[in-house]
Amino acid sequence: MKQSENPWLKIPIVDYVGHMSDSHVLQYQMLNTIFKHAYHIKQPNNLLIIGVSDGNGLEHIPKQMTTKTIALDINPEYIKIARRRFQKVLPQCDFVCEDVENYKFPLDHFDMVHAALIFEYVEYPEIITKIAQSLTVGGVLSTVIQMENENISKISKTIYKSLQNLESIMKIVDIDEFRTCAAKNGLLNVRSEIIEPCGGKSFYFGIFERI
Repeated sequence: MKQSENPWLKIPIVDYVGHMSDSHVLQYQMLNTIFKHAYHIKQPNNLLIIGVSDGNGLEHIPKQMTTKTIALDINPEYIKIARRRFQKVLPQCDFVCEDVENYKFPLDHFDMVHAALIFEYVEYPEIITKIAQSLTVGGVLSTVIQMENENISKISKTIYKSLQNLESIMKIVDIDEFRTCAAKNGLLNVRSEIIEPCGGKSFYFGIFERI
């Protein structure tokens, strides 16, 4: 797929936040809480966030603890808003508009990579390899993955119709296969949790440590 054709580029931020915050979805709130939890588990010095959207969760990063944060998103509107919200309070944060599949991961650099609801939209084995190589020894990947439920639409139905375009590119990730892929890349699954925010959907929250 050409990047210009990616449905993520056609979803206004008001639609994204409205949809994810909807009382029948509550995933915006869930992702905020999970990031806060994951961040305080690791307290990284160098951090990469893949899919930062409007900066959801960045308020949980204390300036004095993290030397450098890279906030990455494919949508330029999302990055613009995140930068406007946080560049003054988080001067150590770089806001980067880039497709994760094209991002040049530095080697042995990050203490933590956070990727929530990302692997459903990419060829994840290749991305896992790049993430593993970019982590320091003892560094972690924290992730949120939507789990299979054949009785519920992959994309929740709300008034924000632009989100429905994601159905064409979203692939449910098999959690066991994901863990196997991570293990092959030297990432040990050290924490797992199933979360059910609303609407019958279940999400896997996992932390994988580079060994």
